[in-house]
Amino acid sequence: MPSLKLPEDASSVMAIGLSASYKARMNCPICGTVILEPANLDQNLPAHACAECGGAWLSSNEYWRWLEAHGPTLPEKPYEGPDITPADNSRAKICPECGHLMLRYTVGHGTGIALDQCGGCNGIWFDRENGTS
Repeated sequence: MPSLKLPEDASSVMAIGLSASYKARMNCPICGTVILEPANLDQNLPAHACAECGGAWLSSNEYWRWLEAHGPTLPEKPYEGPDITPADNSRAKICPECGHLMLRYTVGHGTGIALDQCGGCNGIWFDRENGTS
């Protein structure tokens, strides 16, 4: 019986259902080969960020822990940073956590900001500076 050789690319991993081995790498869904590094989007809100493109990955588990710690209502904070421009990338993105395809959603009214959400683990990808406000 031939031995199984594991693929290195995300699409092959997703196709054969090896999301657990893919999760250990946490590659950037934009850059593809850059490994995401630990970062914080807010106090006690851990995430993973790409040093190359500036995007950030927020695990749904981490988000819900953070939200529960802050109570049912959070005051909105006005954005005080530079203008936000989403990355211009029309190709499909692969979730760095579970290897499923992510879907792109426009958020807010007239903001022009779009986020990518994984249909498998519900994590969120923020292009560039979208996650820091």
